[in-house]
Amino acid sequence: MRNEVIWKYPVKVNEITEHKIPGNAIWLSAGADPSGVPCVWARHSKCSPGQGRAVRFIALPTGEMPNPKSDETYEFLGRADCGQFVWHIFEVFDVVF
Repeated sequence: MRNEVIWKYPVKVNEITEHKIPGNAIWLSAGADPSGVPCVWARHSKCSPGQGRAVRFIALPTGEMPNPKSDETYEFLGRADCGQFVWHIFEVFDVVF
């Protein structure tokens, strides 16, 4: 664990957010940071070997479900309690045929 770090990746509400992350990143949790921003936290090595990858997220309010395009799927990661609002955070994947 000594050569590993934990990074925070903010997620926009009602809009797909893309981040570049190291290839060996492991999702730890999803929720709100102290300022109320929906985020996903990941663990990876400080000197991440190999290639990185692009990931996409979206945070949606209670009562709404993802409306994927025909070439997308969504995986629920967690929820973010932000004051009076609750956001549900999803990772967005491209469907491979």
